Amino acid sequence: MSKRPRNGAIEASSAGVVIIGNEILSGRVQDENLGYICRQLNERGVPVRQAVVIPDDIGTIARAVRSFSEAYDVVITTGGVGPTHDDVTMAGVAGAFRLSIVRHAELEAGIRTWYGNRTNDAALKMADLPEGAELIQRPGIRFPPVRVGNVFILPGIPQYLRDKFEAVVDLLKGKPRFGEVLRLSVGETEIADLLEQVERAVQTVSIGSYPQVNDPECKVVLTLESPSQGDVEDAVEMLRTRLPEGSLLP
Repeated sequence: MSKRPRNGAIEASSAGVVIIGNEILSGRVQDENLGYICRQLNERGVPVRQAVVIPDDIGTIARAVRSFSEAYDVVITTGGVGPTHDDVTMAGVAGAFRLSIVRHAELEAGIRTWYGNRTNDAALKMADLPEGAELIQRPGIRFPPVRVGNVFILPGIPQYLRDKFEAVVDLLKGKPRFGEVLRLSVGETEIADLLEQVERAVQTVSIGSYPQVNDPECKVVLTLESPSQGDVEDAVEMLRTRLPEGSLLP
């Protein structure tokens, strides 16, 4: 599980993402958040190990959040935090940890200030959070992201999520990861055994193999990642010396 050093940062080496929304599952809306979240976390040494897409259902959210919270250092949820009847993420997260839903006074004040005489019960619903939830404050963010334990609750609208996500990742202290990308003119069947050999020989290195269908010259792109730069260099050198002659592209 995650550890919080004295400076308030969170030491984390793994993350899970829970994408919440009937509109995603139905195909009416295409998710734009997962790729962004994965890239941002991976760059900070907190790789995403699992992601799920689930409906706007309190019980389903509670089970997924609880499972991910136990399995990973950090959990990111997206979606289901607005004022309408199907925005049930807060209730789901509360259910995951058997917490009550309470009105957050600071958030309520901010909502009343923003909405003014348009404030109503629907707007105030957005101030109802799991008991003990924290607001992650940052200048320029009107409605801060919410944290419950190692779970960070973010909106589903991509622009709003990205506006708030920096406040979350600023708290995370992951382990540096090093990488290399190789382009090859040979297909996967010709290198499959070699990739397995290299991963066995340099066990901290993870090798990804990605066929290219629109590049007439490059047939496969390899990615190598490891917490050890030296191990990445060793794996690259093994590949360079064992790949079919002339197959490594500039």
